[in-house]
Amino acid sequence: MPEHLAIIAQRFVFDGHQVSGLLRAFEADGQRRYVIQLALSVDGRDVNNAELVAALRFQLAAAMADTIGEPVLSIALDLERPTSFRTGGSIVELRPQPPVASNGHDPDPFALSRVTDYHGGEAS
Repeated sequence: MPEHLAIIAQRFVFDGHQVSGLLRAFEADGQRRYVIQLALSVDGRDVNNAELVAALRFQLAAAMADTIGEPVLSIALDLERPTSFRTGGSIVELRPQPPVASNGHDPDPFALSRVTDYHGGEAS
């Protein structure tokens, strides 16, 4: 959280017209001070909690970027969606056991029990 930050929730926020949130930075004595104004209503419609949190997050990200710089790494975590694990392909037995009748010796050392075709880098 940036130093010298005030967060104000108010009924309306104007910046030429009604907006959901507004970040202002003030500089004095070589220090920046930030004010985030969040609107509880926009154009006659009450803002719900999710919209309020989204506006706060957006304004905080802008204040952080101004304070410490733009992010160089961003890793998202979405707990609401099931994670599908992508695999590189199916497991294929490349060297099958020689038949018992061959007395432990495979007549063709390059024989494969199954061949997997690759289409676009993935096993089918």
